[in-house]
Formats: sequence, C-alpha cells, structure tokens
Amino acid sequence: MPYASLLILLCAGVVSAGDPLYLQDFDKAKAMPEDLMLNGEFSLKEDGTGKVLALVTQPLETYNVTFGPSRKEPTSVSARIRGDSKGRLYPAFGIGLNGVSGVIMRISPSKDAVELLLGETILMTKPFTWKTGTWTRLRLSLEKTGDKWTVSGRAWRSDTDEPKEWTITCNLEQAPPVGRATAWGIPYGGNPILFDDLRIDAVH
Repeated sequence: MPYASLLILLCAGVVSAGDPLYLQDFDKAKAMPEDLMLNGEFSLKEDGTGKVLALVTQPLETYNVTFGPSRKEPTSVSARIRGDSKGRLYPAFGIGLNGVSGVIMRISPSKDAVELLLGETILMTKPFTWKTGTWTRLRLSLEKTGDKWTVSGRAWRSDTDEPKEWTITCNLEQAPPVGRATAWGIPYGGNPILFDDLRIDAVH
C-alpha cells in the first residue's frame, strides 16, 4: 500500500494489513459486477467523471446491495453516497457490516441525524446535518477489545477532510453475526440514490 494511503488510514483510526479486502469504484465495469447481491432495482450510471451504482425509485421501499467477503472479524467498510431531496421529502441511506441483520450506520436527513442500528433496532442516534445534492462519505468500523465489540461510524461531506473523531459510536451487547458488507437506500423524494467507492478493510 502506498505510504500516503496508509497514513490516511492510520489518521482515520483504521489500520489495514496490506491491500483492501474489497474495492469497487465501478469505472471499469461494463456490466453489473457479478459479486454484488442486489435487493432492489439497481443500474450502472455515468456520473461526471466515472460510473456509479444507481438505486432507482419505484416502488418506495428499503433496498440494499451486499458485497465483499463474509466476515465476523474486526472490519471497516466505507463508501460515498449521494441523494437528493424533493420538497420536504428526503432520502435515507447508509452502510453496514456483517450481513443484512448486522450493524448499520444510517443517515436520516428527515431527522437531521445519523443512526447506528443492529438489524432494525436503533442503538444510538446523534445529530448530523446533511446537504442535498452532495456526496456524503461514510465509514463504519467494527472492532473487538477483549470480549467487547464496538461499532463506530464517521460521516462527512465528500469535499471536506475526514474528521479525526468518530461521529457516532457504541458497544454491542452481543457478538455480531457473520456476513458481508452492505449499502442501503430508501429513495424518499423520488430521486435515485447513487453509490460509489465501496471498500472493505481489515482492522487490527
């Protein structure tokens, strides 16, 4: 791994051993990557400088894409996601680890909040200001100290530096399930939700 990339990960509080476990930016994809498990209608879309994964808008439900290796070990997942509001209708979106019933960090603009969930159960909520029409970067980390599992998340605008402190963090009362990483979207407002730069790293 180049020194600059390693330095970024160290400053972010995520230590990766070597190359990422998974990386997909869609730019070289001529068709939908076969390793993705899609729950909903997704397509590849040109977006300025490259391709992205687009979640279409109908019917209005919660959708997800599952990617990368199945893991229970300490892991970090990151992505950048863009959604657009329509009037007072706002999208919701997030990323997750350890399968669809695992841990999830979700941005809920209608609540001005970022949330940590285990499955469908909200574990913690913190204030977060989201701006429509901009890319938001998300990083979710699951770490183990002794017999304790800690889940931590960061969320920031893509055109700003990644914050040094976690945006939201909490301890789990039980071990997480084994599963793959996930990205989520609820397209309230009638506009597609765009996903790019899906990445998974081991945490040590």
